[in-house]
Amino acid sequence: MPADVLIAALNEALVPVGFKKKASSWFRRSDEVTEVVNLQRSRYGPQHYLNFGLWLCTLGAEPFPKPARCHVYTRVESLVASQAQLKHLLDLDRSEFDAERLGRLVLLLRDEFLPITNGCRTVEGIRGSLDARGLRSAVTRAGMSVLL
Repeated sequence: MPADVLIAALNEALVPVGFKKKASSWFRRSDEVTEVVNLQRSRYGPQHYLNFGLWLCTLGAEPFPKPARCHVYTRVESLVASQAQLKHLLDLDRSEFDAERLGRLVLLLRDEFLPITNGCRTVEGIRGSLDARGLRSAVTRAGMSVLL
């Protein structure tokens, strides 16, 4: 399967910091928030996207929420400074050696994405991220303003 290199990179970056893989998503839970990272393939070609969702546990129990159903939802590319590089790495139509793609994707996730996720493990942390940098462009579900 061509996406194996992307799955390997996500495993290498996310599993050591507490995410667990189920199907094409990785989940990490705290007492307040479930974080979801999802690898989505484009319908039109070998391009892929990384979706990121935050489920607030106080609003209901959902062990494995889909990112688009989460209370806060965005694409990872909108969170990182290296948007063009991430798009390139997730596009399997672009020629690149698998080992190089894997290494560059792991570094990008560790250096740019994971610091943002680490700030989203509590409702207070999400508030700070919505106000500050990372989650400014995220979609929030109706009624979230009460909590956030």
